[in-house]
Amino acid sequence: QGRIWNRALALATLNSYGNQLLTGYEMGLTDYYPMNEGSGNYATDLAQGAHLMLEGASWALPRGMSLKLDKNKVNEKTQMKGLQLKNEYFSEFNEEKDYTLMFWFRTVDKTGTLFSSGSGRKTDVGAKNNFFIGLEDQTLKYRTNGHEYELGDHYCDDVWHHYAMTVNRVRKVASIYLDNKLKAQFVTDSLGSLASTNYYLGNMVWQEEGLENDKTLQDNALTGYIDGFALFKQESKIGRASCRERV
Repeated sequence: QGRIWNRALALATLNSYGNQLLTGYEMGLTDYYPMNEGSGNYATDLAQGAHLMLEGASWALPRGMSLKLDKNKVNEKTQMKGLQLKNEYFSEFNEEKDYTLMFWFRTVDKTGTLFSSGSGRKTDVGAKNNFFIGLEDQTLKYRTNGHEYELGDHYCDDVWHHYAMTVNRVRKVASIYLDNKLKAQFVTDSLGSLASTNYYLGNMVWQEEGLENDKTLQDNALTGYIDGFALFKQESKIGRASCRERV
């Protein structure tokens, strides 16, 4: 990565920024080149758009590792499928916080959950803060509190695809991109916080309103791969996603 700042940074600041990916909005950052395009003749500047033309250089494509999900495997302790994520990673994202969620996925399943905190239906316990991202009858969908957005039906093709969602609370706009193409955009009035308890990769886990609202349900488990999962604390600029070989 290449990073150019308009001031001298203290050692503590350098150490802090050196261990994390940037968004391009950091104060004093004038140019930011992740250099993860993997193809093309330019390195994209995510700070101010001063892209670099490459001369006498070519892209290296290192092999990477990804999370493999198997819908036939169950956690013996919890009897749940998929991978559960810790709630504390999401607790600070209240209804006023911007964020960017992004990840890569690859599957041949026509029905399966990529990432969810519930079913996304209005009948969920805590429906306002629950969402579902996944495939249903080969259509990729985002659903929250009963609001559903169809994102396309050609993503269960055993090819890597990039999902990104940005949320800007001030402008009241949420945008969803697939492979860097805008697929859905809606007002954030329908979005709650990320204060849920059932964050899963590869499974949909929720409780249903009613007499048995303490019963945990699961459905739409996925067989496939997830990689590059990231959650930023602000709306990020969606440029060209990284292009590396995944196994």
